Amino acid sequence: MATGMMPGPMRPLSAADVLHAWELGQRQHAVERMLTLLMFSTGAPRSRLAGLPIGQRDALLLFLREITLGPQLESSASCPQCSQQVEFRFNAADIRLSGYPDLQLLAHTDQLAGAFDQHSPISGEFGAYRLIFRLPDSDDLAAIVNAQSIDEAQRRLLSRCILDARKEDEQIDPADLPSDVLAWLGERIAQADPQGDILIDLSCPNCDHRWQSIFDISTFFWREIAALSKRLLQDVHTLATAYSWSEETILNMTAVRRQAYLEMVLG
Repeated sequence: MATGMMPGPMRPLSAADVLHAWELGQRQHAVERMLTLLMFSTGAPRSRLAGLPIGQRDALLLFLREITLGPQLESSASCPQCSQQVEFRFNAADIRLSGYPDLQLLAHTDQLAGAFDQHSPISGEFGAYRLIFRLPDSDDLAAIVNAQSIDEAQRRLLSRCILDARKEDEQIDPADLPSDVLAWLGERIAQADPQGDILIDLSCPNCDHRWQSIFDISTFFWREIAALSKRLLQDVHTLATAYSWSEETILNMTAVRRQAYLEMVLG
């Protein structure tokens, strides 16, 4: 597995990587699956990847998806007004925000290991409250997967990110902060790490309703990995049955050559 490699340039996931990551992912929660994909691509240790702010992690995931499966993404959403299913497509560059390292350059250098080490505390004031906080990371998301409600998850997540909380210079427990202060904190975090909160502008062709839909690269990419894995398993089954080749031999073929053999077998 890639975890034994030294951190270096990002590389596309191979067919064998995809199947191995998918297999491991059957026993992992959603947050851990994304770290697994990045570990295969970069060779970076889990601890470094898990400590990345969510927007920076998602920037890496978006780039990994682009170099593995191509720049165009296709998805769908249900219109909130008439329930019409709306399909849409866009390029990775359309949702890659400024303020992040140039990943296309990093993919061909050894600078990746130090490109995402920025996790500096941020301070801000809201009324009588002064907070010092950091941006949420994957470990924070993993810690709230069993929350019983969205409100509980948000409060627990934000509380984990608060390094110091004071009201009129008196230190207070983050758990005692009022809801409006936490709402302000959530907005500050979104502003500081915007790649972690991507919204897509959509329009319904049936009723002309316009709205914004959240795009979560981690959920989207994993669905693609799962679908691709099932296709690869079918390809292996078909070619192994026809030619008695091993799984390793079949997966090490280029996609073009594998497809050419499949077309000969399937006629």
